[in-house]
Amino acid sequence: MSAGPVTLDAVLRLRALATPDEPVLLYTRRPLARRSVSWAALDRWADQVARELHGLGFVPGARCALPLRDEPACLASMYGALRASGVVIPIDLAWGDAAIENVLRHADVDWIVGGKQDLQSRAVFANSLPPRRVVRFAALREGAVAPVDPKHGPEDLALIAFTSGTTSGPKGVMLTHRNLRAAYTAAHRHLDLGARRRFGCAFRLSGLGILGMNYLFAHECGAATVVLPELTPATAPGFWANVQRERIDFLYLVPPVVRALNRLARRPADRHPALLVVSSAAPISQAAMEEFQDRFDVPLRNVYGLTEASFAVFFGVLDCAGRGTVSIGPARSLEARIVDRNDRPIEGPAEGQLEIRGPTVSMGYWKNSRATAEIFHDGWLRTGDVAFRDGAGFFFIRGRSKEVVIRGGFSIHLAEVDEALLAHPSVLEAAAVPVEDRLYGEGLLACVRVADSGDPSIADVLLRWARVRLGPSRAPRRIVVTEEPLPRTSTGKVVRSQVWEIILRNPADA
Repeated sequence: MSAGPVTLDAVLRLRALATPDEPVLLYTRRPLARRSVSWAALDRWADQVARELHGLGFVPGARCALPLRDEPACLASMYGALRASGVVIPIDLAWGDAAIENVLRHADVDWIVGGKQDLQSRAVFANSLPPRRVVRFAALREGAVAPVDPKHGPEDLALIAFTSGTTSGPKGVMLTHRNLRAAYTAAHRHLDLGARRRFGCAFRLSGLGILGMNYLFAHECGAATVVLPELTPATAPGFWANVQRERIDFLYLVPPVVRALNRLARRPADRHPALLVVSSAAPISQAAMEEFQDRFDVPLRNVYGLTEASFAVFFGVLDCAGRGTVSIGPARSLEARIVDRNDRPIEGPAEGQLEIRGPTVSMGYWKNSRATAEIFHDGWLRTGDVAFRDGAGFFFIRGRSKEVVIRGGFSIHLAEVDEALLAHPSVLEAAAVPVEDRLYGEGLLACVRVADSGDPSIADVLLRWARVRLGPSRAPRRIVVTEEPLPRTSTGKVVRSQVWEIILRNPADA
């Protein structure tokens, strides 16, 4: 489908006209196992929601908070709010009431459309707005409904997607219909998806990363979203059996899940000739990619994106054998450059901060001019990521520019330390964090979760391992072993500021 002057809700309408009885949503996850929704039914449902909102006084441009749940009414409510010419603000229910309240207040939310249990049991929703502006997910009613004539266009805001920092200084990324459609059509083209028709989703619906990759992108491609059992240590062994049974041909994973599958999942009974898997949300190691492709015999493409650019903007590269590599590939459908610490572009092979420019890049943050000025300039987006560009124009992500420790004149990327620790066979998760160093100015500590935390010597073993692999000057000063999972965002990124809370519970010489 062409990017063209079409809005997100119009994509749904066009698909419903072209393939009305084909499924758009298929659930294999409890409690909705075997529930199916067709394109025509979802489109009609969206019209019903839009008409109900209009009847209650909803006006074009109204901001509508959407608590995210793994149920078809959530998708119908999202499309209904868009079709009513509103702006949708996805809300992750795992944020907690304080963060949710902060987002609702900062975004000047006009309406909340959510499930019954959310709106009645969570005071933060029930008490935020007058009762008539808090609308429960509508059930799909039988019978025809007159199509709604939207009053919005491609340049209008579609979503305000809040990134990290929801408890202080919220950053809501403003994305237009054109931003998102340009991103999805570029991804469809550059990932060579062809006729793939069943996207598997093994994540909880929690934010734009999951909503975009597993639902909106699938709908752009005319594919059904198959909601699989959520990936956990208990479900990981049978993961590939579910993928094969449901005939999945596209999967989105994140690096921690790739590593978990490498260790826990049983090998598939048969080869997946049509399956494409992509990994995103954080840097992935070459070792993890090679192990995944060796073990499961499916290609894994290392794609790269960020909320401020709507979606994936680099699409990885396959080698001559059809296997994914650690490179995120060349720039396609956008401009990309490497700049030094003074924002001066560097030509040829170089390492520095990655900046991008193109039609998918957001106009900035909602009501946060300071944060907007910090990363948007002259049409360019400062990604905050350190990248290397080789002589052929292929890019490689090294780590976050703000996740670099300068120790004794050496730059140490925290992601590099993470990767070294994750290469040890006992380590399940690892996160390095900076610490003040009286001699060198900055130093490192690391927190790890291991397969057997009962081994009293494991911290010393890992410290020696890190010193061998990284050298004494780049290795962590101390390693803290924990039994609890490391804190992560909904898309799998480690929240290093919260890792400190674990370290402080194990003080020693921190």
